[in-house]
Amino acid sequence: MKKPGSGVSAKACPASALAALAAAVLVLAAAFALAGCSAGMPAGPDVAPAFGDSYQEAEEAVRAHADDAALLGVRTDGNVALEEQRPWVYLFGSKRTGYSYSVQTTDGNVVVEEYAPLSLTQSQWDAIEKPDDVSVEARQAVAEAVEASGKAPTSYNASLVTFEDTSGGAGLKPMVWYVGLVDLTEDGEANTELYEVAAR
Repeated sequence: MKKPGSGVSAKACPASALAALAAAVLVLAAAFALAGCSAGMPAGPDVAPAFGDSYQEAEEAVRAHADDAALLGVRTDGNVALEEQRPWVYLFGSKRTGYSYSVQTTDGNVVVEEYAPLSLTQSQWDAIEKPDDVSVEARQAVAEAVEASGKAPTSYNASLVTFEDTSGGAGLKPMVWYVGLVDLTEDGEANTELYEVAAR
């Protein structure tokens, strides 16, 4: 549904919905999906930038493995309390090596792992968006989702892809932040509402 007067849209998230987002990167591997609808921690507005220093470090590190590496996506490392800053996980792809690479930066340490074989068409490679085109950072995207929800969530998760998925999977749109706001029910179950926020 769309909130009145807002460009942010939302829908309820069943237990498997966030895992289904991985279908946009099925050509890479389902494990790069957003974390599932699970419990988080008390909220407070403090979202780490996805395209700040950590992205620069990740890009520099992955280019030592594949000099043509292009960013395919970025996601939070699980569910994150809004007062907490946790590292982002970046997914890069290389046409030259035919592999994707997962990169995480934590406390100055950068870990690059060969992720999965990669099979993108030439048109998909050509359509990969540049991180420089992101004008709405993660913090703003999460803030807009929280505002649209009208309540403070327990935690959040977020992800963005930069390429057009033509596999017929989850159909993630490139350059859209998918923000999951997680709340706990009275029974202690996690309930996630998914919001879409344009990244530019």
